[in-house]
Amino acid sequence: MILQYFFQKVYMCLRLPCVYSVLSTWLRILILRTMVFFVVVLQVFLPSLGFVVPSSTIVPIIYPSSSLLPSDSSVPPTSLTSNQRKLLHAHQKLGYLNLDMVQYLARSGALGSSIQSAGNCPVPLCHACIHGKQHRHSIPPDSTPIDISHLDPGDCVSCDQLESSPPGLIPTDRGTPSTSKYHAGTLFVDYASHYLYFMPHVSTDVQEALQAKHTFELHASQYNRFVKCYHADNGIFTTKDFCTHCTHQRQRLTFCGVNAHHQNGITERHIRSITERACSMLIHAMISWPDIIYEQLWPFALQLAVDLHNHTPGSSGLSPLEIISGVKSLSPTIRDFHPFGCPIFVLHPSLQQGHKIPRWKPRSRVGVYLGFSPNHALSVPLVLSITTGLVSPHSMSSTTIFLQQQIVFRPIPFPILGLHY
Repeated sequence: MILQYFFQKVYMCLRLPCVYSVLSTWLRILILRTMVFFVVVLQVFLPSLGFVVPSSTIVPIIYPSSSLLPSDSSVPPTSLTSNQRKLLHAHQKLGYLNLDMVQYLARSGALGSSIQSAGNCPVPLCHACIHGKQHRHSIPPDSTPIDISHLDPGDCVSCDQLESSPPGLIPTDRGTPSTSKYHAGTLFVDYASHYLYFMPHVSTDVQEALQAKHTFELHASQYNRFVKCYHADNGIFTTKDFCTHCTHQRQRLTFCGVNAHHQNGITERHIRSITERACSMLIHAMISWPDIIYEQLWPFALQLAVDLHNHTPGSSGLSPLEIISGVKSLSPTIRDFHPFGCPIFVLHPSLQQGHKIPRWKPRSRVGVYLGFSPNHALSVPLVLSITTGLVSPHSMSSTTIFLQQQIVFRPIPFPILGLHY
């Protein structure tokens, strides 16, 4: 009992914030492994020398984990069936889409033949959704009529702004990370296709809103779609500059009543759905990898939630992207997405260029998957470097390896440290 008490106190001291911040990672692991060694020696060799070790005094072996890799704190419990595990994994890959919708996609074969059996299993409980999506119950309206003038993409687009008190990281692929931060964003919703477009902002002034409007219209023009009408809340969209810009573009602009946010309910509902999915993804990633994932990555989580929404087929069998573009099965499909914040291993830059590196030097470095890049090809993911803090695009070829089986995995004996290139 004395030995058990001693080791428990030492382990608790190592977990104290003051001690955790002073001791290096290698020193903490060395102390824990020394404790494990003595525990194994006492439990194995004492009985061979004639000493009896009561079961109540056996100290459980504590395995140290790496601080640079996700912990296994959110691994589903063993009571889940195989189909439920597959369903939860697809639920994570699709950005915490509603589980009923995930089962519908599984039964339809959109997620592959290996997961079709999970389409009829009992729906398990997702703890990340409980933390990220819980809210008060609302009273549903009697009906939601569709305007006859909103049948074609671009006939009417609703827009609204959202703000975030925690600043958001602005991606930088070279040099040092930017000191400027995102604090808001504008979401555009097409009424006919329910296609979403999100653009983060540094501030909420009218120039940022006009830039987002211009960028969205350029994005829609590549699908040969042109906006005819905007519907928005009062506020920044009622300014003279925004109204004048719509007049010059021959676009009609309508507003909601004062404090009548329900008159812009389509955008408000999509903002809520997207932020809840992004929050669930970010919370799960921070719980699984607390030393690397932080809340300033919310712009990437929001963008990934928007991309997942645009690529997810609806009840008609078509995704919003397919409806607005008029092209079936644009790449990437929902099978190409991965859980937000999962580890991604990128090949060494010299090996990507066909050169050689020293034999015993690591051939890849670990990064963080942040979704697909909006400024590159549709199959190019964004990778956050855990050593420099830079966000760079990488080709999704043999140079990049994803851990697709699960977002979290059990600790390895030796941590991956010092991967500086």
